[in-house]
Amino acid sequence: MMDTNKINNSKLSLKAVFIVTWLLLVSCFAQSAEQSVWYLGYRIPSTDRPWVAADYAKMLETLKAISQEKPDMLPRRGGEFTGDLYDRMVSQENFRPQLSIYSSAVMRREEAFSILQYLQEIMKVYFDFKAKKQVYGAEALGLMAYSIRQQAVLFTVTVEFWMSLSPNDQNNPARIQGLLSSKEAAASLAISALDYLKLSNQFDTNHLIVYAYEISDSIGDLYVHLRSDDRVIIKKKVLELSRTHELEDVRKALDRLYKILTAFPEKL
Repeated sequence: MMDTNKINNSKLSLKAVFIVTWLLLVSCFAQSAEQSVWYLGYRIPSTDRPWVAADYAKMLETLKAISQEKPDMLPRRGGEFTGDLYDRMVSQENFRPQLSIYSSAVMRREEAFSILQYLQEIMKVYFDFKAKKQVYGAEALGLMAYSIRQQAVLFTVTVEFWMSLSPNDQNNPARIQGLLSSKEAAASLAISALDYLKLSNQFDTNHLIVYAYEISDSIGDLYVHLRSDDRVIIKKKVLELSRTHELEDVRKALDRLYKILTAFPEKL
């Protein structure tokens, strides 16, 4: 009689080989699908997963090329064929890998910083500084609002990284200066985001209103990380816009933001 243990082991081995082979095939198909994502003849990252810095770098390269060859074909916000691509660029799902505690805070901080830089460069592709009316106004404003959120994520990871340092490292003058420089850059970004609301002639009314509500939902998350002097400047600017902006809906959005900011204690 045949040894039943050998038969069972043989069946298990065949089953294991089948599972491994199946997984390899799935992996190959997934890689093939990833490699087959194209837009106007350019390879682009897949839109069905969170993006990392390398994806933004590739997208920036593609957008720059398209803006030179086919400037009216950049992905549109809410576009019938390109809406998913634009939505992926500004999806909050992209924050998930950056905030995962299962990865090194050092690496995640570098990743978050790189993504912020790429976002700002992508926004420059969409924004025409010479135009009287922005062709891609909705897209440029959406990218600016998303950059505010990305900056807040960067600070969240930076705080996590900072808390992991020894007291000696935290008191290192170079590290302290680097942190202060980061706070200054973040304040400049927030101020610029608010200044965009003054460009009523360059943007459609509906786009400005949507943008006003988007930044009213995001600036507070960044505000808590800024220096007290910069918080005062931002709060005054928000108050001014909430009282003087020509669009009532923008005033309402900024009034809401002002109430959020005044709810924070003076010293954070």
